Amino acid sequence: MQNTAFTTAWPKGVIARYLTVAGTALAREDLAVDVETLTTVDYDDPYATRSTCRACATRDERDYDLYRNYRGDARARASQDDARSWAQAHAERCRALPRPA
Repeated sequence: MQNTAFTTAWPKGVIARYLTVAGTALAREDLAVDVETLTTVDYDDPYATRSTCRACATRDERDYDLYRNYRGDARARASQDDARSWAQAHAERCRALPRPA
């Protein structure tokens, strides 16, 4: 079996990327769920994250209100850990293909 190396740079601000089932089957690294911190897109909450599936466009956002009981770095870790968990779980199930342009 040939080992396919993925070489496309991640979009700016992406902190984690999970390949979807469809992306794995087709060796298309663009069919992934990207997790990004929203401070990179001029969002006023430094602990907010957004996970977006590039195949089916499903999105999950986590913001300050969800983590107000945490302090300092623990808030960022909790937000990012939850975002990564959601993204991985979605990628493990998603078989969607984007509509051709």
